[in-house]
Amino acid sequence: PRVFPRWAMAFTVIRSFAERPIRDIDPASEARYATLFEDAQQTAFTNAFGPARRWTIPSASLALDGTEPPPGYPFRLPTLGALWLPDDAWPYAWLHVHVCAVRLLDRLGRGSVMAGRWGAERFPPGTGAAALRDVQARIDSALDAALAWKREAAAAGHFAPVPADRHAAFRAWLGSIARTALYPDPAVTRIDPDGSDAPPGSAAHEAWRSRQAAAMAERARWSGKTDPLHVTSVNEAIERSVVDATDGCIAYAPDPAALLPAPVLDHWRLHNAAWRHRSWGGSATRHQLLGAPANIQDAPTRFRDSHVLLAQFDSDPGQYFMWGDMGVLQYWITWDDLRGGRFDRVVVTVEGH
Repeated sequence: PRVFPRWAMAFTVIRSFAERPIRDIDPASEARYATLFEDAQQTAFTNAFGPARRWTIPSASLALDGTEPPPGYPFRLPTLGALWLPDDAWPYAWLHVHVCAVRLLDRLGRGSVMAGRWGAERFPPGTGAAALRDVQARIDSALDAALAWKREAAAAGHFAPVPADRHAAFRAWLGSIARTALYPDPAVTRIDPDGSDAPPGSAAHEAWRSRQAAAMAERARWSGKTDPLHVTSVNEAIERSVVDATDGCIAYAPDPAALLPAPVLDHWRLHNAAWRHRSWGGSATRHQLLGAPANIQDAPTRFRDSHVLLAQFDSDPGQYFMWGDMGVLQYWITWDDLRGGRFDRVVVTVEGH
């Protein structure tokens, strides 16, 4: 409530569970008990909210990686190697500009350090020094512009709409900095077509395959992992802006949420639903007080004879929770301390996959 003072909350008791302390259960039956407890939770939520559905995160790689968008997916499908603008309305608010600029600042700052360590051998013969200067100049220019966009967003008010001229200017700027290759000479990573039509297994065809593999490896080496201005890096910043800033608009107050297009707002209702599957698969998100704990890296086994689970917070992008690699945050307390209200003696563990 201190962070989101206008975020309405409703409390409902769906079901009460009579549970047994884990320490009183035969260790051979402990895993089965935890499974039954989770199944009972899921049944109770399904009865209250209907079947859990899976939220599809807005992505510049959706469909390119074989993932089909769900019905009603409100964003454009990407084109390989092209800038991904999710729809005509993005950025929906200045907060989206701010988040995108901050993500780019992070990538560009690290890219600037890498550029200073690159050697001339990374570039075609005779072009190394000039290429390095070009790389650093492009990074410096993008850094200055990203910082200016961040400051403009803060001055305008994060939850204010972006005027049409600045909206168009920001999208145009992203298009101007996104690059598909770092080399000044595109021939370095061009796949030579000679030999592609040769009979499979022939010397000419095998030579073409070898040249193709080398060119693709070179392209991969200069992808978003290396080049902070590669189109994949810019697309990643746009992805985070769509997700994080839209979450912020919905959570902060009703007025910012009104800036979102209706199809986007409808898609986000599932993201913030009380009952949904994890976006990365597996069982449902489990925030709970007491009950059988989720076992990620054996914390329940270590504490079974001395502590009880007091609270558990699962990884949940809708709440900005990400514990390690999609793990859980768990609070443990002894029975005596729980009875005595000694919550200053709680033990906390964070475990990820």
